[in-house]
Amino acid sequence: MPVVACCVALGLVVAVVRDVLHRLVPGTAPVQVGFAPPARRPAPSEGAR
Repeated sequence: MPVVACCVALGLVVAVVRDVLHRLVPGTAPVQVGFAPPARRPAPSEGAR
């Protein structure tokens, strides 16, 4: 169990450091993407017409 707690703590430290970096250096924030990319091909039921 200590290994899991260590990984969670490390993840929180990385998240805080990234947040501080993005606040101090403008233009370095990652692009926010949507849930899923748009579909590029028709659904299988529409392709059989």
